[in-house]
Amino acid sequence: MSLKKRKRITKLAEPVKEYPNLTQTQAIDIVISGKRTEGVRDRTIRDYVKMWEYFTKWLNENYEVDYVNELSAEEFRNYINYMKYDKRKYAGHKYIDGDKQAIGLAGPNRIECIARKIT
Repeated sequence: MSLKKRKRITKLAEPVKEYPNLTQTQAIDIVISGKRTEGVRDRTIRDYVKMWEYFTKWLNENYEVDYVNELSAEEFRNYINYMKYDKRKYAGHKYIDGDKQAIGLAGPNRIECIARKIT
């Protein structure tokens, strides 16, 4: 009796990852409950929520996104670029005049320091 040779499998099918459809509010609630479980301070949690509110406000103004799994790296990159180069500091603040503030996170002094380190 001869043995039958089996065909060699050269490529395995990659499993398809499926993520649940979470709204922006559901997503931040899950993250915050996890951070509370980790013992993160209340001030840090408030800051996380505030930063998420800034992001979702910008997101809703610039994109039509209903669920978090619709986000890609491009949206996050665009938000970071907006914060670094386009957003006026303290815009909308009730006590600080945003029109007198610099645009972006990297002011002229910061850019000069970075340029010195590179050269």
